[in-house]
Amino acid sequence: MRSRMIKPEFWSDEKLARVSRDARLLFAGLWSTSDDYGVTKGHPMWLRSQIFPYDDIQQGMIEKWLHELEEIGVIIKFIHNGETFYYIKNFKKHQTVDKPSKARNPEPPENILEEHSRDTRETLATESRDAIDETETETETETETETEEIVSNGQKEKTPFDAVASLYNEICQSLPKLQKLTAKRKREIRTRWRSYPDLETFKRLFQKAEESDFLTGRNGRWTGCNFDWLIKESNMVKVLEGCYDNKGAEIKKNARGMAPPASEEKFTEEKRVINEMFGGDVREYGFWVSEGKPPIDEWRKQRCRADNHLSRVSV
Repeated sequence: MRSRMIKPEFWSDEKLARVSRDARLLFAGLWSTSDDYGVTKGHPMWLRSQIFPYDDIQQGMIEKWLHELEEIGVIIKFIHNGETFYYIKNFKKHQTVDKPSKARNPEPPENILEEHSRDTRETLATESRDAIDETETETETETETETEEIVSNGQKEKTPFDAVASLYNEICQSLPKLQKLTAKRKREIRTRWRSYPDLETFKRLFQKAEESDFLTGRNGRWTGCNFDWLIKESNMVKVLEGCYDNKGAEIKKNARGMAPPASEEKFTEEKRVINEMFGGDVREYGFWVSEGKPPIDEWRKQRCRADNHLSRVSV
């Protein structure tokens, strides 16, 4: 068996989501049992001995998982000299082999590859037409909550598309309204739901967005936030982690201990005081300002006391 690479996209691949968990694990194992050209032996018991050596799995289950993978078009079965083999489609696309070894298995027949490509295109076209027909039959008067069933661990889970959309429109009053749940938006919601299967998480996401002066555009710095932006994985994580929370209505001190100017006039005055009275030393000036004391008067008193002390010492 060879070492292979599993890309992060493997775990969120929507095509693989249509097969069982064990079929996905078998698929990853096939990469290691195959040669450097994407062809592996296909006898179920041999595959079990290589991929599941410590599990008591019946041959029928291996055959079932292989059939699931064939159905979604990620592997192609062919026979050579009476022996079964599988060709992993797109193997070269996802695996980098710097120094390929000599082929251990036969190449798949060219006619099988051509037929498989044609069948895959026809299947995708049929699914696309069915999806269009289904969309056209929907009416605006439907009140039933729209959900989609996903098979996971042998159980059916429902993605609450309408509930998520309603939460957004109800909470995010400052952001553009969500008018339509497109197929792309449903895919994003479905993917996020697998990571956060709880409406409270989405409620917290939308609440944080509505409370953020930056995301709502109330501070005038950005106006690009909307449902599509919030539902993207990287953005959702950052919002939930508080990266866009308001930092406070007023900052009393900055990192150098100096209060920020309230206006352009105040800034000019502070700059003049720093240069003329404190010799450009912002730390001395910032100390008095941070204590809420009049900087010029306090500086004069401090300097006067220092002069008197020097006079006594010199005497």
